[in-house]
Amino acid sequence: MYILGLVIAIVIIVLAAIWVFLLKEENIKKREGLARNHWLGSILVVIDFYLLWPHLEPVLPLFLAKIQLILVVVAAFLAIAFLDYLFSRALGGLLILGCYFLVHENFYNYGFTYGFFPALCYLFGLAGIFIAGKPALLRDYFRKCARKAIYKNVSLAVMGAFVVCAIISLITVLAK
Repeated sequence: MYILGLVIAIVIIVLAAIWVFLLKEENIKKREGLARNHWLGSILVVIDFYLLWPHLEPVLPLFLAKIQLILVVVAAFLAIAFLDYLFSRALGGLLILGCYFLVHENFYNYGFTYGFFPALCYLFGLAGIFIAGKPALLRDYFRKCARKAIYKNVSLAVMGAFVVCAIISLITVLAK
């Protein structure tokens, strides 16, 4: 499962890096609409609730545990139907849950990047908390990256470090 999680994280971060790299002053009006995209947000909401499902068991009372699937479907439907900035909120949730999974599995599967990769995961998880809490920050982040090269370059460097660490972790896990 850790191998699949690492591969998915690498693909998502590479796609995000390409997106940030293509941000320019000329195309920012078109590209900042991603933060409010409802279709991609709906897909991410379904993925988020699938990842959240195992974490529900310890906190649900017994009488609700029997209808856990119904609760997940209803919550996903309500999120899709009523939330604005759906992609931003869903991306924040995906960052939080995905980074929690990667940190947990990285400590379980002792790897070469034992200390640095979890630190990057915590950084991305913290970004997820901010994005989920104030979803307009993703739009503002796109604007900053389009207008100032320092934001774009630092973002690409952090994403590149994450991908390199994930690849090293993947290689060490596969070598075992």
